[in-house]
Amino acid sequence: MPDFSGPAEQPWSDESGEIRKVVIENGVTSIGACAFYNCGVLGAEISSSVTAIGNSAFRGSGVVTVTIPSSVKTIGESAFRECGNLSSVTVSEGVEKIEQNAFRACRSLTSIALPASIGEVGAGTFFDCDKMTNATFAPGSKQVKLGNDMFARCYYLMNVTLPRSIDRIRMFQNCLMLAGVEIPQGAESIGGLAFASSGVAAVVIPDSITTIETAAFSSCSMLKDVYFTGSEAQWNSIGKSADVVAALSNVTMHYNYTPPVSSPSPSPSPTSSPGGGDDNNNPGGDNDNTPR
Repeated sequence: MPDFSGPAEQPWSDESGEIRKVVIENGVTSIGACAFYNCGVLGAEISSSVTAIGNSAFRGSGVVTVTIPSSVKTIGESAFRECGNLSSVTVSEGVEKIEQNAFRACRSLTSIALPASIGEVGAGTFFDCDKMTNATFAPGSKQVKLGNDMFARCYYLMNVTLPRSIDRIRMFQNCLMLAGVEIPQGAESIGGLAFASSGVAAVVIPDSITTIETAAFSSCSMLKDVYFTGSEAQWNSIGKSADVVAALSNVTMHYNYTPPVSSPSPSPSPTSSPGGGDDNNNPGGDNDNTPR
C-alpha cells in the first residue's frame, strides 16, 4: 500500500467518514502512512502478510479494538494517535518496534501488554493515555530501549512491570496514581523529570545506575523509600544534581536490597515500606528482602 501525505490524498477521502470496517487482506505487506487518518473506521482486520504499519496510518480514526499480528515488525510513528475510542490493543509476540507517539492520547485505552519480542518503544508512545491503569512488558532476553515521556500524564497508571533489561528511564512524569516502580538492573541513568510530579512512594534503583539527572524526583511529595541494590558507597558515587540530592534528603534509604527472584515484579507497594530506617534495609523490616 502506498504512503499518503495526509487525509486529502486518500483515494477514499470523500467517503472516509462512512468507512466502518477495514480488512487488510493476505498479500498486502504494509499499511500506508496516513491511509486511514481521520476515517470513521471502527474495526480493522490485519492479515499475517503485513510487516509494517505506516506513520499516522489510523491516526484520529474511530477504531475501537485492534490486534497487531506477529508478522508486523514495526508500528509507525503516531500510527494510532488520538484514536479516542480505542479501548483494546493486542500486540502479538513478534512485534519488534513501536515508534514515537504511536498510541498517544488514546484516552479510552485502560491497559497494555507488550511482548518479549519488543526491542524499542519510542518517546511519548502512551503519552496522555489518561485512562490507562496497567502496563506490562513480558520478560525477555533483549535490552529494551525506552523513549522519554512514554507514560507521561497517564494520571491513573497504577501498576507497571518494566522489561528485565532497559537502557534508561524517563517516563513517569505526572503519573499521579503510580505508587511504586522497580527499575530493572542494567539501566544506566534516571533521566531528567523521570518521576516529576508523580505519586510514587517507593522506588527500587539498581546499582547499574550511574547518573540521576536534574528534576528526576521534583515535586514527588509522596516519595518515602528508595531501595538501592548496591552499597551506600556505590550510592554516593552516583552522579546527582543538587536538586536531586535535595529531593531525596528526607527519603529513607535501604542499601543492598535484593529484588525477588521472580523480578520484574509489580510496582512495590508503599504500604509495605518501613516507617523509619531498619537495621537490615528490607521493606517492612523483614528478613527476606521481598516487598509484600
